[in-house]
Amino acid sequence: MNPEPDQVESSRRGAGRRPCRCNRFTLVELMLALTVVSLLMLMLFRFLASAQMAWTLSESTSRIYENSRVAFDLLEQDVQALVTSTESGFTIGVYTGNPNPTDSTDCLYTCFIASTEPHDSATSRLCEISYKHHTDSSASSTQYNLQRQITCDNDTNNWGDFIGQQSAWYLNNTTGGNYQQFEKVVGGVDSFNITYYDGNGNAFAASSDMSTMPARAVVNLTLFDETKKHADPEERFKTQRAFTKIFYLSHLQQ
Repeated sequence: MNPEPDQVESSRRGAGRRPCRCNRFTLVELMLALTVVSLLMLMLFRFLASAQMAWTLSESTSRIYENSRVAFDLLEQDVQALVTSTESGFTIGVYTGNPNPTDSTDCLYTCFIASTEPHDSATSRLCEISYKHHTDSSASSTQYNLQRQITCDNDTNNWGDFIGQQSAWYLNNTTGGNYQQFEKVVGGVDSFNITYYDGNGNAFAASSDMSTMPARAVVNLTLFDETKKHADPEERFKTQRAFTKIFYLSHLQQ
């Protein structure tokens, strides 16, 4: 019996077809792909974290260098106008402190007389200028601040006792009169030091009141990002920078 024409045509079409082969990933291929993607994501996250850290450190460094510029500019203005006198009865000295930076009540580093721009209402250009710094956490509002005090002749309770190197002239009365409080110069100061040297290179002794005009003053500052003041000490240390500047005063020597 011969097949029908339709059956023959159907058999021909079926004979020309190939079995369907669907492409599927194996479990091993999927695991390898996930591993590669995970490594790429990890590298990307690490890159972003490093970029963020570099940006933060750059901002911190910018703040630190700006603070160092402000501090040194003001110190230079004051120290370059320093005044001393060896005339009998009118001796004017330079006080070099021996401070304890961990004690906010004993942190005076220096006090001297300078011919600089005084406060309004003052008649004399002579000013008594003091600098102090402490790291005492019990006085948190001023901790790690470089502080400056300027006293002029409009403060009758504290003015004039420097003439003749009177005892403790550098310790102003803080309880009465037109007393000028210490003001913040910059924050984020981990350490501060100022040392005076005579023309022979000898340093003025600590806790001394010398009437000799120093030949130079050496200032050392260690600063950190003041926004990290309450951060972990290790994190604060990462932003720390040390600065040194020398002010030559030979042109002022008598």
